[in-house]
Amino acid sequence: MVALGGVALLYNPLLPVHMTREIWSVFNLGTACIFLWHLAMLRGLVIEPRSQNEDSTSGSSEKLSSNESTPVQGRRSKLIK
Repeated sequence: MVALGGVALLYNPLLPVHMTREIWSVFNLGTACIFLWHLAMLRGLVIEPRSQNEDSTSGSSEKLSSNESTPVQGRRSKLIK
């Protein structure tokens, strides 16, 4: 989300940023990468790293049964509903 805020600041119409065409090309490519990464994250193709608190939940190595959803699938199903 911070990256998208930076993109909004860079491309805002109220305080224009003046750079050469070559520099804008680099920023345009970087912006396209940020948007593609964000789209992949929204669709669940990119798994966010878990914090240390989530990694050490119970200390057991229980596996999920086939009818239980993983955390990523759970988030996706909430967004779809």
